[in-house]
Amino acid sequence: MSLGVVVVVVVVVIVVACVCFQAFEAELAKRKSNIESIQRAASDVMQRSDEDTSLLQAQLIDLISNWDKVSALSINKQQRLAEAYAEVRVL
Repeated sequence: MSLGVVVVVVVVVIVVACVCFQAFEAELAKRKSNIESIQRAASDVMQRSDEDTSLLQAQLIDLISNWDKVSALSINKQQRLAEAYAEVRVL
């Protein structure tokens, strides 16, 4: 394989990855409102309940923690893809 073909393949792979990641980000944005609704509902239940809500609180903390991790990983991935795209544009 010639260097030119390899460069073209790398560019195509990065462009496809960027497009796929944009679709992932759009889905993630849709899910954000779901997470916010769950947070509001869980907080409401915990405030109104006379029963022990420690399990619900632990689950909510776990959900928020995992959501924050996914969001941070998504931002990192977006930055790395942008850097890769910028590098191949100069090829």
